[in-house]
Amino acid sequence: MDETKLPMHPAFLCLSERGRKKLMMAAELWEAPAGSQLFHPGDLGEEIILVLQGRLESQDNKDVRRNWLKGDLWGEARLGIPQPLEYTLRAVEYTRWLRWTRASLLELCSKGAIRRALKPRYDSKGRLRTGFSRSLQPNSAPGNKQRIIRPSARPAILVFALAILAALSLYITTRGVATISPLIILCSPAVFLPWLCIFGIRNLSTLYKIEADSIISRCFDWKSLAIETRHIPTDQIQGVSIDQGGTMNNLLKIGTIRVKTAALDGELILKNINSPGTFAQEIQKLRKLITAKTGGREREKMRRNLEDSGLGEYRSRMLRSVQDNKRLARSTTLKIRKSPVVLVSQILLPVVLSVIISLLSITRGLHFATVIPMFIWIAYRFEAWRNDFFLASQGYVTSFHRKPFGRKILRHQIKISSLQNIRTEQKGILSLIFGYGSLVLVTTGGAADITLKNVSNPQRFQEMLFEYREYERQHRERAQNTEQLRNLTQLAHALRQIQVS
Repeated sequence: MDETKLPMHPAFLCLSERGRKKLMMAAELWEAPAGSQLFHPGDLGEEIILVLQGRLESQDNKDVRRNWLKGDLWGEARLGIPQPLEYTLRAVEYTRWLRWTRASLLELCSKGAIRRALKPRYDSKGRLRTGFSRSLQPNSAPGNKQRIIRPSARPAILVFALAILAALSLYITTRGVATISPLIILCSPAVFLPWLCIFGIRNLSTLYKIEADSIISRCFDWKSLAIETRHIPTDQIQGVSIDQGGTMNNLLKIGTIRVKTAALDGELILKNINSPGTFAQEIQKLRKLITAKTGGREREKMRRNLEDSGLGEYRSRMLRSVQDNKRLARSTTLKIRKSPVVLVSQILLPVVLSVIISLLSITRGLHFATVIPMFIWIAYRFEAWRNDFFLASQGYVTSFHRKPFGRKILRHQIKISSLQNIRTEQKGILSLIFGYGSLVLVTTGGAADITLKNVSNPQRFQEMLFEYREYERQHRERAQNTEQLRNLTQLAHALRQIQVS
């Protein structure tokens, strides 16, 4: 088998030649002698393995075994959301395989063509024909691609029943009374229908999401005409509490869930949720899963570093890495500026005044004397807009501010790993129409929070900052892994010297 080309596998049938080359560039080539263990129980195993030669065997605590032969894919069913393994995976004989990490596959699937080509397709009998058996999504919750929850509609049912009861009571009370119009029974629906419209709009404008790595709350405040989005990473959750006070809430089995973080303003409140106990347990389960994944990932890296240091009789070995294929490195800098709509609104008045003055029949000297201040006004506003920007780079988010035509630059910097919550706010009709708003980066304690005002499409930058936070986490883990490998190598050499002596 030519190990420089992607093998013909049913999962890759819809890939174009260019897509096959990109997938092959992201692959690593590994080998392992007979008897070596690739994974132990508790390892995370965030990767896909395509067996090129030999045989792999899994064995759980109930002694149930399964084999992967030449041309088989391992890890395909774990693409949605990896969980710690409950079995061992070992090479029964000398084995070679191609390996893709889940992070590299997610990066490839960010391109629409490759994502569509790897999407599962089934025949009329429900058998997988091509693509991966699990859709590869970066934000999938257990059992679902994405869990979306809205506030309960049960209060509307209760109020509707009360409105019907009130109408019947009015009808019975006024029946046979000639001085009272029968139309009085319409008072009940006249009160209920406006309330129902307000209740429905409020419920439709409120949305809660559970993803694999975060919890999102999105709501619309009708009093201030503002949209607020809160995005809390799952690994920053410190506790979940339920508030189900009141007879009505207990009768309807609805309540409020409070998701707490270390930040002062980092609490996420999910109001009027059906069966809040079940929902809170799901959040706790996801939180424990994230903790288990982190522990499994660390143990797996530690063991592989020890094996790379020369410890262990049977160990797997990388023959070709991704770096050998000159894989393109993604950008590590994110620059955010204020919305151009804000600049246009600030220079609109001097521009209009300049146009009006240019159309007036006045002397050239007076025309010059009035237009020059307008241009200075425009230049001042442009400099004020240009000198305020935000930069995410090298693990930090920095806010830069400089007065127009000034030299002194004010900087406010926070570490990207200290983010507890990212909140967006869009207040006012204009911000909703033109799609700009504020981006609030919440940290522990709240004193070092950064507010990015008047940003275009704040929800998009919110997602980009979370992606950057995840990228920085992986970069930090790689740096720690390199340092750990160096220390373990020195430890292994010292142990061998002790054994020889």
